[in-house]
Amino acid sequence: MKSIKLLPLLAGAFSLSLSLAHIPAALSQSNMPPAPPAAGGERNTKQRQNRLNLTPEQQEQMQRIKESQRQQMENILTSEQKARLETARANRENPRRVFQSLNLSEEQKARMKQVHEASSQQMAAILTPEQRQQMEQHRQQHQQNGPKGQRNKAR
Repeated sequence: MKSIKLLPLLAGAFSLSLSLAHIPAALSQSNMPPAPPAAGGERNTKQRQNRLNLTPEQQEQMQRIKESQRQQMENILTSEQKARLETARANRENPRRVFQSLNLSEEQKARMKQVHEASSQQMAAILTPEQRQQMEQHRQQHQQNGPKGQRNKAR
């Protein structure tokens, strides 16, 4: 029963990390070209940044944390799972549905949960107390209303 509740959390964390990892190259110090964003990922990232009023330094730090999280999550996947994920990205499929179709092992789920928790702690550490409060309020609102203001029926 716990794994049933864990799967949506992991799916959300993974899809969030994939969509948030793609901040425009202007915010990044690396020479690597950014991967194409997941459907709506760049727009959602800008909305989150605007909502929290992140400084340019915070945006860069967030980008590095998110990219690290994305890489760590992808390293947990098998080559077949990675291929399925890439195909889904190219076809702009729903990230949560794709994630569920990957048939993750319990070990993969546990490792992804650890990566997500560590990344969340790192992100929270770079926010001001006011920004953390705003982020927590948004999280609570999102949990109550579900995505796009719809009631979350999966609870």
